[in-house]
Amino acid sequence: MWIQEVDQNSRFFHSMIAFKQNRQAIRVINNDQGKHLEGIDQIAEEADNFFQRLLGVRNESVVECPISFLKELLGCSFTTEAKQSLQARVTMDEIKVSMFAQNSDKALGPDGYTSEFFKKDDDDDDDDDDKDDGDGGDDDDDILTSQALDIELPIVLGEKTIEMEDMEARAELDIWNYVFGFSKMAVVKCAIELGVADVIQNHGSPMPLSDLAAALRCEPPRLHRIMRFLVHFQVFKEETISQHSTGFSLTPLSHRLLKDGEKTMAPFILLHSSPATLGSWESLGARVRESGDVSPFEAANGTDIWSYTEANPGHSKLFNDAMACGARVALSAAIERCPEVFDGIESLVDVGGGNGTALSMLVKAFPRIRGINFDRPHTIAVAPKYDGIESIGGDMFVSVPNADAVFLMRVLQDWDDKDCIKILKKCREAIPEDKGKIIIVDAVLEENDDDGLEFARLMLDMVIMANTKTGRQRTLKEWSFVLRESGFNRFDVKPIRAIQSVIEAYP
Repeated sequence: MWIQEVDQNSRFFHSMIAFKQNRQAIRVINNDQGKHLEGIDQIAEEADNFFQRLLGVRNESVVECPISFLKELLGCSFTTEAKQSLQARVTMDEIKVSMFAQNSDKALGPDGYTSEFFKKDDDDDDDDDDKDDGDGGDDDDDILTSQALDIELPIVLGEKTIEMEDMEARAELDIWNYVFGFSKMAVVKCAIELGVADVIQNHGSPMPLSDLAAALRCEPPRLHRIMRFLVHFQVFKEETISQHSTGFSLTPLSHRLLKDGEKTMAPFILLHSSPATLGSWESLGARVRESGDVSPFEAANGTDIWSYTEANPGHSKLFNDAMACGARVALSAAIERCPEVFDGIESLVDVGGGNGTALSMLVKAFPRIRGINFDRPHTIAVAPKYDGIESIGGDMFVSVPNADAVFLMRVLQDWDDKDCIKILKKCREAIPEDKGKIIIVDAVLEENDDDGLEFARLMLDMVIMANTKTGRQRTLKEWSFVLRESGFNRFDVKPIRAIQSVIEAYP
């Protein structure tokens, strides 16, 4: 065994009692970006077996802590073999602990769990103290000494998250993400504009730097630095081609940078890294301090985002391409996870439908639907033609074309409650009183982070603040307010494993 014993007087021992009620367990894992170090997997397996026997675990959500903290919590001693393996190949802070927890509404019970899960014979332990482990070393050498740590361990029963992070040490690393964080977007934008992913995709196999540089007409030393950065962040990967050469290939992440890829996010990145959009962030602080009607986008570009887009065809294309890109991602998830939302609909008007990408996907998935793409006249003028879709230009604040249902994707996020209610009332006028409904695809904040996308929803809220006068992402309570004020007394929210959720609302 790698783990020899558990100290019942350690902080971890007392925590384990609470963990039993929440059906929690711990296992050691290697956290070196997928590189398996010799010996670590065996320790992981031994530790995993140990705790699963202890608790009968079910794996759920994850939090992490340094192994130096594990040593103090666990109060465990390791064999010399384990210690030497660790010291020879990896520093202690490079190994982490993952805690898998399942939510529970049970309270901590009375004393007595100790005898059930921690069997200790005082006489046997006294004898063991005088015995040599038989590994040829001092017993003291077999113990990984715990360091004094100023770390709190709050245990909150009934909640999934248990804070176990050394905040000061984490801050020393994380602050650099804020110092140089812009570089990730800038370098990825560079790769999109160069067409790196597309060239590697067309090559069909790992592509040497010399070939990639020649195809892109780039200076090899500079391209090498770009690719080294992108490989580090797993945008691309570097593979061995022969004994003396390597080549670059795509990862799931770089597949999303392909200009014509099914899951491409390249248009979104190009929009949000464009000069007009980036300029908005310079005025965000002033926007927070002041109460005027000028958005950060308007302060940076001299006019609001809608007027700017209408007057600048290049930015209009960036905007429409990005919206189409987002539509493909969100609607694919919606069609897959809740197709019943579109049952019984024969006509559907997409308010703010842009270039018609979303509606074309819906008409293709549900051929019985007759689609109406409704947007501002300058957008409709350049929208492509689709079978089964009629394009109409107009103003959603004035009227909305009649249909069985109204579809609104990422439209209401751009407006305050007062304007949202105006839009929704016009939508209500456009649908039948008895069987009509509206279908909203938009973010719902603070409702569900099981998909790990809450950080993106909060980022999107900041994007909306920087680019609109009064727009915002909404919580479930805030959605309830605008819907009921608009005459929609019943609504359902359906998560779809995307930033957005699907909201069905009925008069």
